[in-house]
Amino acid sequence: MNAVILAQGPKGGDGLKEAFRHLNSIWENIKGNRDIRKNWMPLIGPLLGLIHKDSYYNSKPLQNLVKKHVIEERVRESGRKLRIGAVAYGTGEYKVVTEETKELWKWVVASSAFPVFLTPIRIEGTEQQKKENDNELWLDGGVRRITPLNSAIEAGAEIIDVIVTAPIKARYLNPEEDWPGTKINMAKIAKRTIDLMINEIFARDLRLAHLYNRLFETDAAPDRRKIDINVFAPEDHLQVNSLDFDPDNIREMIEKGRAVARSNSELPLEEFLAKRNE
Repeated sequence: MNAVILAQGPKGGDGLKEAFRHLNSIWENIKGNRDIRKNWMPLIGPLLGLIHKDSYYNSKPLQNLVKKHVIEERVRESGRKLRIGAVAYGTGEYKVVTEETKELWKWVVASSAFPVFLTPIRIEGTEQQKKENDNELWLDGGVRRITPLNSAIEAGAEIIDVIVTAPIKARYLNPEEDWPGTKINMAKIAKRTIDLMINEIFARDLRLAHLYNRLFETDAAPDRRKIDINVFAPEDHLQVNSLDFDPDNIREMIEKGRAVARSNSELPLEEFLAKRNE
């Protein structure tokens, strides 16, 4: 959502500022979880999601929000390049969509479909895909790639700023932090598992980018170009629940992001990976 809204701003500083103001207003107007997701039914909603639906929550509010604000004509006319990733449930295919892709808002929804918890979206595929009946349900591209740097490199990028939403190392969570003795349920374990998998996937993506540059430096791949990669990461962990859209939490996370930007605390890729391995 952040990327596609910024991509709607015409090239140039004024265009980007206009797009930023639009993006900021979207976040400022989120009043709580019901603006993003809701239970399938009162009282038994989570249980219904586990048994009869394809997500724990019904994320129709998020889909409506995306559809309202993503205007693909503006993206195409802005002159900016956009790359968004999604994964097909049936085949496991990782698909990259661009500023030219039709029904762009649906792909933004797919890329936002946090696995298990937020609703995947069906997008009509080719006739062959329809026959195979296994390539129309799409979900978050982060299942396969958290930092899809290859897409940016193929689009012509020579300098890449990687923005991650967690400190260099995964946080410790006390498994017995609530009553009675423990309050760890299946949903919490599933989410913690996904968070740890995401942390490892983005580290893998960055290591591959580092290898890409090493191949260039050793002349093993003379047809490639060196990519300058900087990583921006918060010093402190953000909120524990990434599915909590409380306005106070949103404002806190935005301010933490601004603090990172103001401090010029970006790390060159090699230094980031070295610190992560300490």
